[in-house]
Amino acid sequence: MSRDVPFDDNAICEECGAKGAYDFMGDCLCSECSSKYIEEECEETNEEFNERVVRQYGGATIRALLDIVKSLERRVEKLEDKI
Repeated sequence: MSRDVPFDDNAICEECGAKGAYDFMGDCLCSECSSKYIEEECEETNEEFNERVVRQYGGATIRALLDIVKSLERRVEKLEDKI
């Protein structure tokens, strides 16, 4: 599953402060910083990725967002089963 990540010329990278960043659902990262987190071939599971993101960014907000995503994934699976 993939999605387009919008680029905002005026957004400021949260990692290095560069102007111009991709908006990852509220987390803004420039091309260079985002490439640190996006690998060509990623062998970690979704759960491992989620845990890494929670460790890196911390906070209840990320956990709440992950719960929402998991809930939406379950809804999509149920809808796919009906199709």
